[in-house]
Formats: sequence, structure tokens, C-alpha cells
Amino acid sequence: EKGDVILKLAMDDREAKLREAEARLAYERIGFEAAKKLTKKGFQSEVKLAQEESELAQARAELAAIKLDVERTTVRAPISGYLETLPINVGDYLKSGDKIVVMINPDPIRVVAQVSERDVPNLKAGDAAIARTVQGQDFAGAIRYVAQRADEATRTFRVDAWLENPDHVLRDGQTMEVLFQAGREKAHKVSAAVLTLNDAGEIGVKYVDGTNHVRFSKVRIIAHTPDGIWLGGLPDTVTLITVGQEFVSEGQLVQPVEEQSLTAGKGSPAS
Repeated sequence: EKGDVILKLAMDDREAKLREAEARLAYERIGFEAAKKLTKKGFQSEVKLAQEESELAQARAELAAIKLDVERTTVRAPISGYLETLPINVGDYLKSGDKIVVMINPDPIRVVAQVSERDVPNLKAGDAAIARTVQGQDFAGAIRYVAQRADEATRTFRVDAWLENPDHVLRDGQTMEVLFQAGREKAHKVSAAVLTLNDAGEIGVKYVDGTNHVRFSKVRIIAHTPDGIWLGGLPDTVTLITVGQEFVSEGQLVQPVEEQSLTAGKGSPAS
């Protein structure tokens, strides 16, 4: 727990220095009180009083310093958590800056993900995050940090999410899949086979308008899934040409046929 003693350093001569500092403070306090009385009666100058006051303040500072040094000989846990490593033994010598312990507080736990430059503009601190383990367990949390600079090797952006982990199921170094909710928008899930290119080389789909003319619409690929892709940029309702789109051109008048009819051998989607 936070505040528990992890180790103690040898006191060496600190105890003696503490007693010396306490004795000096007591001596300087007596000297200062005597100087005040003498100055008040006119038997001593103000300069001497100021000197005694200065020496008293110095004695107080020295005592405070040695007390702090003594206090620091006891190393306490800065957080509640697990003592992961303690790479020292009784009798080892330490110097300032040496690593003496590694502690882990697993609740909450930070998950680091790498996000593509296409998706990172849609993320911000506070957005929801869900991390999924290889066993299929989900843990909810929120984004705390979104990098402003891409990784030079991968050209992706670091995103940190903090997850609730009250039962300490998640462990440091564990591999997870992280899902972010990057806003909401309407999209259509279709087969990747409906995608085509226009004369300018832009990716999109061909559809039939209300007068049965072929039209082309640019689209944005929002996500890939094993059974299709999600497209953005289309109207809420649209009649896509799913078969034969490469054999018709924009503006051409066609006679559309429902896809279900094709499976029964009743016609073609465009003519």
C-alpha cells in the first residue's frame, strides 16, 4: 500500500549530526533571547542582536536539513500496487539516482496503440476506448493522450488510453486490440466488388438514379471487415449496381434488375 516501508538506508553518522544540530539550535536560541534583553536595556547594539538572530535562523535551517536527510533513509511506496522488482540486497551501496525498486499500479492501466494518419484526426482526449484481450475480454476506458508527431518508422500516431482494471486482470506488457469510437456517421456496408474507378482514377461506386440513368459517386472507405467494407459519402438510400458496373458508363440509360432476381436467372442488372 502507499506509504508502506520498502527499505531503510543505514543511518551512519546522521543520528549524531541530528543531536548536534538540536544542541546548536538550543544554544543559539538562548543567545538570541539574552541579546534581546540586553538590547532592550541598552547594553548591546542592534547589530549584535541582528547577528544573534541570523545565527539562530541558520541553526534552524541546519536542523531542518538533517531531519529531512534522516527522513529520507526510510523509502516508502509512492503508490499502491505490486512490488515488481527490488534489484538490491542488504549491504549494497547506493548513490543518488540509482533505481532501487519497480512498482506497478494496474488500476487504471495504460494501453498504448498506434493509429493511422487517416484515423487520428477523428480522435481526441476523452473519447471512449475499448481494449480486447486475446481471450476476448473487453475493458472500457478513455483516451488520455494523442500524439502530435508520427512515428518515423511506421508513420502512425501514438494514442494512450487508460482502462479500468479493478480486478487486476490486465498485466503490464500484455497484447490487446484497441477499439476507438471516432465519432459517428452514416455508412453503407457492401461487398468490395462494387468498387470501381472513374476516368480520373477516383474510387467510387456506380448507381442508378430515379430516372434509371447510371451515376458515379466518390466514396470513402471507413472500415474493412471480413464480410465487406463500410463506405461513407453516399446518400441514405441508393440503388447500387452490384453486377456489370464495368460494362455501363455514367449517364447511360439502363433497365435495373433486383439482385435477388439474378440468383433465380431472371435477367441482368444493367443493359
